[in-house]
Amino acid sequence: STIAVLMGVVAMYIFRVITWADANKTPAFQFIMMLGGGFLIANLLIDTKAADWAAAQLFSLLNLHGASTLTILLVVMFVVQYLHIPFMGTTKMGTMIMPIVIGLAATANMPAVALAMPAGMLIGGYPLFLFYNTIPNLLVYGTNELRMSDFPKVGFLICTVAIIVYAMVAMTYWRWLGLF
Repeated sequence: STIAVLMGVVAMYIFRVITWADANKTPAFQFIMMLGGGFLIANLLIDTKAADWAAAQLFSLLNLHGASTLTILLVVMFVVQYLHIPFMGTTKMGTMIMPIVIGLAATANMPAVALAMPAGMLIGGYPLFLFYNTIPNLLVYGTNELRMSDFPKVGFLICTVAIIVYAMVAMTYWRWLGLF
């Protein structure tokens, strides 16, 4: 179905049924292109095994060989939380980062859920660093009640507290559940 749709879209451009200017009139098309790009990158990371390679490189770079499960969990939570800074939107971040997080779990001989669950929670729950990290942030910023500089001031504190709370939950509740 993907190939058929792509062939149809290409044919519409070739036969001038639609032009780039027509398609680019609304932000919705740009949003779809950005989301599609994020999904494409995620698929490429998985299909080419680049996610596993990136996970192994990150594991070595952070010198996590021989580290405890809790240390690895905290490092992954810290990295994922502060990776919100360069990403615009949680969906793209999730689709691009989760294959690498799952690869990190495999590299560390951990169950994937032990790293993927907190990473997913932090990706979706705390994109508060900058005004462009998620649509609700953009809506709040659009009220002109906050300045751009207000987001990192509050976001840094809230996001750091989130890591601490998740670490405490990991040390207690997640152990009781048998996640690690």
